[in-house]
Amino acid sequence: MGGGSMLQVDQILQNRYRIMQVMGQGGMGAVYRAYDARLKIVCVVKQMLIGADMSGNIAGAVEQFQREAETLASLRHPNLPRVYDNFQEQNDYYLVMDLIEGQSLDGLIGPSGLPEQIVLNYADQLLGVLEYIHARGVLHRDIKTSQHHCSARWPCGAG
Repeated sequence: MGGGSMLQVDQILQNRYRIMQVMGQGGMGAVYRAYDARLKIVCVVKQMLIGADMSGNIAGAVEQFQREAETLASLRHPNLPRVYDNFQEQNDYYLVMDLIEGQSLDGLIGPSGLPEQIVLNYADQLLGVLEYIHARGVLHRDIKTSQHHCSARWPCGAG
């Protein structure tokens, strides 16, 4: 399977990563929970889907994905997942990174919003990450509450 196809549960990549579930899908890719058989850990596999809408700029999209992989792999911050592998299989490109367990910030925001102290705590942590990556010349262009998880590494509670 490849060339813009979604992966299937139990599909194996690189004789190493077994897909466990789809975590999300966007315009340019899909994100999966996977099991790394070599390291015996659960991880995240991010797939860049090459579709017909990229027909004129596949090379540019691949180059951008490779740059993203190299940049993300170079970052070391307690609130960022570590990227530890990237590869091409058939016509698709993949990043492998740490799984940050926990509820997405999206899932915490109820009809009345969040308490002020939680928002301030979260904002302080997010600004720390942005300061770190901006100091390294990286711009985050896709900040969404669905991409940020409250966890032991990134507590969203008051504190």
